[in-house]
Amino acid sequence: MKLEVSHKELRTVLEKAWETKLALFIWGAPGIGKSTAVRDFAMDMAKRLGREYKEWSHLTKEEKEAIKKNPKKYFLLYDIRLSQYDPSDLRGLPALNGQETVEWKIPEWVYIYSLKDIAGIIFFDEINLAPPSVQAGAYQIILDRCISDTKLSDNVLIISAGNRIQDMANVYDLPKPLQNRFIHCVLKIPTAEEWTEWAQEKGLDSRVITFLNARPTFIFKMSEKSGDEAFPTPRSNEFWARLIADVPSNDLKTLEMLTATAVGTGVALEFVSFIKLQRQIDFKAILENPEKVKEINELDMKYALVSLIIEHWKKSKHSIENFKKLFNVFRNFTEEEFQIITLRGIKQISPRIIMQAIEKLPEFRDWAKNIIKYLT
Repeated sequence: MKLEVSHKELRTVLEKAWETKLALFIWGAPGIGKSTAVRDFAMDMAKRLGREYKEWSHLTKEEKEAIKKNPKKYFLLYDIRLSQYDPSDLRGLPALNGQETVEWKIPEWVYIYSLKDIAGIIFFDEINLAPPSVQAGAYQIILDRCISDTKLSDNVLIISAGNRIQDMANVYDLPKPLQNRFIHCVLKIPTAEEWTEWAQEKGLDSRVITFLNARPTFIFKMSEKSGDEAFPTPRSNEFWARLIADVPSNDLKTLEMLTATAVGTGVALEFVSFIKLQRQIDFKAILENPEKVKEINELDMKYALVSLIIEHWKKSKHSIENFKKLFNVFRNFTEEEFQIITLRGIKQISPRIIMQAIEKLPEFRDWAKNIIKYLT
């Protein structure tokens, strides 16, 4: 059995892999954030090393030349999809050198990753979608950190990722020799709390975030039925949140249509029902009398109110006076989880507001002592 890790625990594994330069294989279901975790780690490493982050697939010819001239300035991520390669693509092309020897002309990316002062990550994403003959071509680079006679820089880490057989992703078994060239872990499906924290940091639509907290089974629900191509995963939920970001809550038809394109018709119907709950809440009356929050007993209604509070803050002036009005509302939630989700949503929109409230609102400062740890 492989070790299962959360997204936060994966960061620890990535840190140790970087320190030791041991090749890491990240297993897991589709759409749960394996590639995103690697990309986020690469960007963080670039900042930590004081380097400029670049992705190979986005480089212009001029940028490649700049990296060759000054490699110590850059941190490079190359996302390689081996399923699109032939076995010879990694090694390069032969060039006859006289009649008795052959010189291999290595790919340009191999040359750049071999530069002494370059730093970065080579990411073999979806490696087990490639046929075994192509996987075999990666043996040398993964274990020996070289291609032909060209050795990789000491500041380069090799990472691979792939789905498991049970994920129905049409993958090939990873040959035992290749398996043994990696350290391994399985990334867990994120919890609603973990996905919420990530989604709020990314500024995703608060209605999607609160809905998925009310319906956590939709964080990941892969359908085995033919014809159910759209289903909820952390990745498709992000697509969904971006699709509806500018669609008002009163446009239910468009909300349902766009939601269905990303995560399926079943989720779309439930989401529209959830949005309709907001209409049952007299938000103006609650602002005038925050104690009314205590009269709301249904969990779905509480999540709907959280969404209303965050949407109200997004549209209003981000002043201490307006924050105080909303604070008087969400402090009346009896469950701490609703207070935390609301505060995180407000903080994402206005990063400085929490510290300003602590400085200027003694009542908030005293109240927030027990939950401020969740906001830092």
